[in-house]
Amino acid sequence: MDSARLLVVDDSLTIRRALEFILKPRGYALEFAGDGREALDRAKSFNPDLILLDYVLPDMRGPDVCAALSAIPATAQTPVILVSAKGASIRQAYQDAQNVVSYITKPFKPQVVLSVVDNALSRGQKAPVGPAPEAEPTSTTTAAAPPPQATLPQLRAATLEETFSALLGQLEDAVSAETRGDAGPPRTLARLGDPLNRAREQLREIGQHIGDGGVAPYRLRADGSFSNIASTLLETHRLLCEATLALAAAGAPGPQLPMPPDAIVVAPAGHALHEPLSELAAARREILLIDREFTSLPWVIQLMQPQLLAGVPGASDELDEAIGRIATPPDRRIAIVEANTSLEKSVWSEFEAIASVEGLATALGQPDRESRNEPAVIGLEVVNL
Repeated sequence: MDSARLLVVDDSLTIRRALEFILKPRGYALEFAGDGREALDRAKSFNPDLILLDYVLPDMRGPDVCAALSAIPATAQTPVILVSAKGASIRQAYQDAQNVVSYITKPFKPQVVLSVVDNALSRGQKAPVGPAPEAEPTSTTTAAAPPPQATLPQLRAATLEETFSALLGQLEDAVSAETRGDAGPPRTLARLGDPLNRAREQLREIGQHIGDGGVAPYRLRADGSFSNIASTLLETHRLLCEATLALAAAGAPGPQLPMPPDAIVVAPAGHALHEPLSELAAARREILLIDREFTSLPWVIQLMQPQLLAGVPGASDELDEAIGRIATPPDRRIAIVEANTSLEKSVWSEFEAIASVEGLATALGQPDRESRNEPAVIGLEVVNL
């Protein structure tokens, strides 16, 4: 099936590029669309063997596109894989839409995408989910067998990269829903009450997941349904994103981000230098100390654009690997090293070697007290409503 034709439908260029990067080496013939109407036009001309369809598009929802595809003779039997960060919603759509054979949850891994696509191409069209004609409904005739992804995943802690990817997917979905062509004007302030009240209830539910220093990933609600803390967090984030978009559209004052740090210092917790570096960071407000989750360090550097990056070479393999992945390092880079440590053949080779935490404090110089330590004065305009 490596020569199969695949239509990829997603309004995010990043997602389209990612799926192209995953699927193209397998020899699939690929076609792309950015919204529902374009997807329907491309499906008629391209005649795909399989469609990967984003659940939320600028002009249509995934189930609506599925219904339109089913009404077209040329694509009525074309299997569809839904792709979205909204796991609970697409699980329901999987049961409701006859042509949906599986789904992929964002953020996805390449091996998962390839496995789901291969499985869908080998199985073809999903069996009908209704009872067979003139037969009593049974467990074998009322629904198709669920795909492997329908089972609960193995529970594990999410990395920062996975969390940020999921939050970004939720934000993209919120923007798409808010700016959808058939959705009318952006949500007005008068219509914010219901989603914000739901967000408040979800935050209370999240608090109930946490107790005695631990986290219960699943809870049984009073109505007999299960609550998943990760899904609840993402849905709460989506509701708050929609509220933020509505407030911005209504002209409300926007948020002001805190001043980013001038210097980022990295040292693993438990390292001999971690405690003195923590004391230095506590005394200097322009320093951000990072002591874990180093895989996200390149993103943090790109986001905050610090003037200086300092760290401890060889303190951990994860830290060394992250240093090597920094695409645009700061101009000033300092490595805190022992006297006999060589940096020539390592990812730290471009770093200036300093022998102590005191030397790092001297290199940082005096903090800008006017901009860092003095409270900001904010002018308020009183408005009578």
